[in-house]
Amino acid sequence: MDAETRRKLEELRRTIAGATPADEEGAKLLKSLDQDIHGLLARTPGAPAGGPAAGEDEPAGVRERWDRAVEHFEATHPDLTASLSRALDLLAAGGL
Repeated sequence: MDAETRRKLEELRRTIAGATPADEEGAKLLKSLDQDIHGLLARTPGAPAGGPAAGEDEPAGVRERWDRAVEHFEATHPDLTASLSRALDLLAAGGL
């Protein structure tokens, strides 16, 4: 993972930490997103973004959760939704 992708993921993680969910589903999604980002950031710097690390979900599972989060938060948290969409694009370009 390159330095720019890592920086964007760290920024997204801060955005998630500052988000206040409106419901239980939102809280679960935020926790899941944070765990996904933590797993991605734990990878060796310079390693490809794609493919699961030990103990992680397959990339399709990550994309599915993030897509679900985008749908869930698009009306209540537009900044978070935009950040998630940009991160998905970055990770897709990196092979996730």
